Amino acid sequence: GPHLDMELSWPAGFNVATNPAVWRRIFEICPQRNFGLHLDTWHFVYQRIDPEYAIESFGDRIISVRANDGRWNQ
Repeated sequence: GPHLDMELSWPAGFNVATNPAVWRRIFEICPQRNFGLHLDTWHFVYQRIDPEYAIESFGDRIISVRANDGRWNQ
């Protein structure tokens, strides 16, 4: 089914599905159960999103996950 990629960009070039608050609003607008998220775990690190919160809050909307390893070097 259709999914909402964390990297979804409009033609203007900005990302719209960047965080849990936006996901929640998008799902209010588009409540169809066959519309979900493709999560990229690196974005959680980069955006400092708590992965446990995101997965617990939106687990029923997750369609696929991209996992990769990395190290945060500030």
